[in-house]
Amino acid sequence: MIRSTRRLRHGLAILPMLLVGLPSQAALIDLGNVTRDTDNGLDWLDLTQTQGFTLAEVAGGAGGFLAQGWSIASETQVCGLFSTHANPSTPCPGQFSSSVSGNVNELLIDLMGPTLVGPQSKESSGFYDNGTAIGGFGYVYYNHVTNTSETKAFDSLFTLPGASVFLSQTVVPEPSTALLFAMGGLALALRRRSLTLFAPKITKGDLVQ
Repeated sequence: MIRSTRRLRHGLAILPMLLVGLPSQAALIDLGNVTRDTDNGLDWLDLTQTQGFTLAEVAGGAGGFLAQGWSIASETQVCGLFSTHANPSTPCPGQFSSSVSGNVNELLIDLMGPTLVGPQSKESSGFYDNGTAIGGFGYVYYNHVTNTSETKAFDSLFTLPGASVFLSQTVVPEPSTALLFAMGGLALALRRRSLTLFAPKITKGDLVQ
């Protein structure tokens, strides 16, 4: 009985490891004015929500974004977003844009909200925190006529009236479907073990009586 009890406790002990070990599906998820990046564990506020604010204004509390829990995105976060879900800007930051054929940037632009739309193209752009007062500037661009995507993040030397600001929040991971099944299976196995362990034993003499 002591050995069985130890096995039961061991099963409970490995449950947290199962919770951490199972992977979740990576994707960009549209949550209205927020885009969830499950790859990098971040929520992104649509750039259209901060359009017209400067980096300094947002940092000073304008728009109430920081009070709502948003943070001005770092250079690492913006470069990670571009690297994972757009045409990667290499190096990031860098002084030259990276351009490829195809519409790889279009989904990210549509989700984050286009800040500039022209007859042939659209883009999402904004400032981010690179440790300087002016900040860094990044954009993802798609031209549907030439079918090309362009990405760039760089240390800005100027401010842009009407530009946007990249704002992010850390996401608390949610259990995936596979994780829930694993938890349910382990709980069922432990329950059966518990019932077997504590069930009264029927001997041959009990059946005769």
